Amino acid sequence: MNKSGAASAEASAVARCSMNVAPAMLIRTLKGRITLWSPAMAERYGFTSEQALGHVAHELLRTIFWTSQHEIEAMLLEHKSWTGGFIHRRSDGRLVMTAHHWHLHDGRDQGEALLSELHSDVGVTDVREAVVLADIIGGIGQELSQPLTVVGNYLGGASRQPHLPWPNEPKSSQALATAAEQVDRIREGMGLFRHLGEILRAAERAAGVAVTEEATNPRSAGQVEADDR
Repeated sequence: MNKSGAASAEASAVARCSMNVAPAMLIRTLKGRITLWSPAMAERYGFTSEQALGHVAHELLRTIFWTSQHEIEAMLLEHKSWTGGFIHRRSDGRLVMTAHHWHLHDGRDQGEALLSELHSDVGVTDVREAVVLADIIGGIGQELSQPLTVVGNYLGGASRQPHLPWPNEPKSSQALATAAEQVDRIREGMGLFRHLGEILRAAERAAGVAVTEEATNPRSAGQVEADDR
């Protein structure tokens, strides 16, 4: 086996071993072409390995970027790693919020640099931040829900009205249908808001339980030190 083939085989072996540590992982080229798709990725997004391999990752998952993809990739190239979050679509069309950690691997021996992506559920470690974010998300959701309901009801009523002799009736009907689709997109996004709020509140409740248990079962400093030994 030549040097390039050995390096490629080694990278593939490392990737497969890594799947045991980071269950949801893919490996792709810088252009996005998927070269490895772990079983947990198939479980998470509904695409089998056969369906995913060879495809561009962000096209397959219909990634919703919060900023320019080029900007993120520039940070990756500069720091060799990047951590953040994206919204993807499963094979059945459902939205999934995902925490990402990317690592850029040296591709000098392989002829092409490879990028590993670790995908995980969104979580919060700082309880105080969780409370603040949950309140803000709840406020945004409340602010948007009422006008969204009004607009949705109006569009639904307009689409059920008897057709009027409008000058451009086909275009008007198409405009109503497009507007209704956009309202559905907003509702889907609102569902993510609610889900994120639930995650934050769960973190708050879990922290409260831990504090309660600690207060109920106090241990002396000597006991803690003995346990550590």
